[in-house]
Amino acid sequence: MLAAFRVPAFSWYWSGQLLSNIGTWSQSVAQAWLVLDLTHSSVALGTITMLQTLPLLVLALVGGVVADRLAKRQLLVVTQIALTLQALTLGVLVAAHVVTIFEVGLLAFFLGLTNAPNDPAQQPFIPARRSGAVGGRALVSSRVQPLRTTGLSALQASAVPAEAHMVR
Repeated sequence: MLAAFRVPAFSWYWSGQLLSNIGTWSQSVAQAWLVLDLTHSSVALGTITMLQTLPLLVLALVGGVVADRLAKRQLLVVTQIALTLQALTLGVLVAAHVVTIFEVGLLAFFLGLTNAPNDPAQQPFIPARRSGAVGGRALVSSRVQPLRTTGLSALQASAVPAEAHMVR
C-alpha cells in the first residue's frame, strides 16, 4: 500500500489533500464553537449545520454532473479558491469581532454549495489510478480518519478561533 508514495504525482496529491482536510476539520470545529459562543443554542448549531449540509444533499447529483462535464482540474482550482475565500472571510469577520450568526449561516450555506461540485470532482482525480500505484485509493480514503480522532482540529480551534477559520 505504501508503494503508492513512490509515484510523485500521488505523493503530492495525498499530501495536499491531507493538509486541506486538516483545514476543513479545523474550520468545522471552530465554526461549531463560534455558533455556540454567539448563541449558546444547540438549535442554532443544528440550523447552521443544516445550512452547510443541505446543499450537498440536494445538489449532490447536480454537482456530479457538473464535475463530469467540466475539466476536473480547473473545477477543483475554482472550488478550492472559493472554499479558501469563504474560510478567510469568516476568519476576518471573527478576528474583527463583527461576525453575526446570519453571516455564519450564509457562509456555511456557501460552503455547502461549493462542496457540491468539489466533492465529486475529487473522486476520480487520484493520480495513482492513472499511474498504477497499488494501494493509492486505500491511502486516499484513509487520510480523513486520523484527523477526526487525533483532536488536532479541536486543539487548534480552541487555541485561536479566528485563525482556525483561516487555516484552510
